[in-house]
Amino acid sequence: MDLDEFDQYLTDISLNLAKKKYPKFKILDSAVKKIQYQWGINSEIASFRLRPLWHRIKEGISISELNNDELADAAQLLISGIGHDCPPLFHDQAISDAIIRQIIQDRNTQAAERLAACTWYFWSENTEQQNKLCGFVREVSSLSQTVADAVQKGFFDPLFPQNIASDAPIDLEISEYLSKITEESYLPPSETIVNIAWKAGLNRYTKRLNQCIAESQQQRKHDSDVYKNVVEFIETESLISGKLRDPHALNAFAEAILSPFSGKIKSAGDFEELRTLLLDLFTKFLGPITEIAVNLEWQQLDQKWRQILEFWNVGRTLSDGFEIISNAEIMERRGARGVRWLERKQFWMEIWAQGLIMESHIFVPSHCLYELRRKFPLNKIGLLNNSNDRSSALIMKIGDMKNQKIQAIEISNLGSLRIIDYSEHPELDLSKQTELDYTKDITSMDSFYTYIETISHGLGWQRKATYALENFLGRRI
Repeated sequence: MDLDEFDQYLTDISLNLAKKKYPKFKILDSAVKKIQYQWGINSEIASFRLRPLWHRIKEGISISELNNDELADAAQLLISGIGHDCPPLFHDQAISDAIIRQIIQDRNTQAAERLAACTWYFWSENTEQQNKLCGFVREVSSLSQTVADAVQKGFFDPLFPQNIASDAPIDLEISEYLSKITEESYLPPSETIVNIAWKAGLNRYTKRLNQCIAESQQQRKHDSDVYKNVVEFIETESLISGKLRDPHALNAFAEAILSPFSGKIKSAGDFEELRTLLLDLFTKFLGPITEIAVNLEWQQLDQKWRQILEFWNVGRTLSDGFEIISNAEIMERRGARGVRWLERKQFWMEIWAQGLIMESHIFVPSHCLYELRRKFPLNKIGLLNNSNDRSSALIMKIGDMKNQKIQAIEISNLGSLRIIDYSEHPELDLSKQTELDYTKDITSMDSFYTYIETISHGLGWQRKATYALENFLGRRI
């Protein structure tokens, strides 16, 4: 494939990229593989030719005895080797010097361009190593105008991907910007170059999210479309960049995404929609957050980031719990609105915002269980039996990571709030059950009057609930 054919081929690739939003990197990757194949860079195709040559060179053949085609193959072996048993030859300084010297002496343009292309496609994440390889390219660049131009444009600076990341516009995907820069005058970027640039450009996510937060605080409103656009941008670019397979990249990604929220959630309503979108984003990458304790991908995430996401998930589960129990009331009363749950939700969501609610569990009567499970598939909804007025129950475990001894139970309809200290009576902890009996499990608690506070939802119930919580927790809230 000559340079004119390259130009036409890259033009076709650019047209494909312009027409398709997904999956951009698959198109780029196919371009790379096709060029590798036609240039003889593909190791599987070239193995029958390259492997014997590798052994000849290692056995001490004089590089000056190689013909032009063999010298071009030697240039490839210098950078990429040929399989795990024939590693790159650049690790041997004497062989490296001999190959570069012979390419220059023979003025072998083919070998110079092959060496540059291999350096480009087999870019190393080790900056020191890549500096050595780029040095080889700079030494032979005068033999090819294409390579010389690429060197002049900075493509063979060992920090090229990082430089691109710092130059890329904040609203343009790294891969898209890289393609635009490199395809115009050289070759499509390799996956490694894209990934390095993406990692180096993670601070762009932090900037975008900080902009969202600042604008929403300044305007005192939440722009759903802006939030969704930002998260979609982050998701698309991150999927292109290898789905965060590397734990270091995953945690750098989490820091870029989650650090803008550090210490900024003062109230349950702060960035609620944006929190939900980001929580869903991590779930797409790592799997259900309900499996966080056993899922190996979640375990690769540092504890400080897992705690933030678990905290957010508890808030979402609690919020959904109030929505579910309100829906149960509406279904029971055939259109009546569960208005009373609005003020209860507001109270408990603010308790959650202080980091005091560790878990929440919802139980509904049998007549609406199936329908609510269908409507809220992400939530675990339990069954509440023997409730005469078909009440539902919301159970919250209250405390902190070190001390979770308090349980609050909200009962629907006109039911009272119960706040229980079960530290001396673990049988009162209902959080592990999937099915409850209203009489046996809930109303029977009232006999433990020393450890329970029962509060009706009349005037000033929030103040009474706060006092009871403070009394049981031994601290102000």
